[in-house]
Amino acid sequence: SEFALKEPDWKSLAGLYKEFNFTSLMKLIPAEPPTEKECEVVLTLEGLRGRLGHVENVFSFDLEATGRGPIIDEVVGFSVCPEKGKAFYVPLLHSYDGAPFQAEKKQSLDALGVLLQDANLPKAGHNLKSDILLLDREGVVIKGPLYDTMLASYLLNPVKADNRLEGICLDYLSIKKKSL
Repeated sequence: SEFALKEPDWKSLAGLYKEFNFTSLMKLIPAEPPTEKECEVVLTLEGLRGRLGHVENVFSFDLEATGRGPIIDEVVGFSVCPEKGKAFYVPLLHSYDGAPFQAEKKQSLDALGVLLQDANLPKAGHNLKSDILLLDREGVVIKGPLYDTMLASYLLNPVKADNRLEGICLDYLSIKKKSL
């Protein structure tokens, strides 16, 4: 039984792979199983306002769009993580068979805009430049301190060719992000 094949200690392996710069082996590490996290879909404006009203400290947000071109694409939803382990997603323009009723886009973005325009409230995200451009087209201006993980990755290693979130998670947290 001592010699039976067992699951490797992926976290330790990830640390070794990172230490010795085995980047191709890092890609073989499986994604971590989901942990207990609270994530919900918010479909009403009242529900959104209620959740946004509890944001008191730094929070992260992300926009979902119809593509990767912030100048021509349209916001179809957004997510907010007000504290570690708790997040919510607000669909705005989801259109598929069985899609639920969704809150009105302009009103929802305006509600999010109240937080985004608070100059004293720090905000975090990945590739915020794209989100800022998308929001600007919707009439929402972001104020206050911004923490962008993509920009931080570039500043830490300007010669790195890829600053996607998946790679950053693997490089700095030794966590393989689950891809959709």
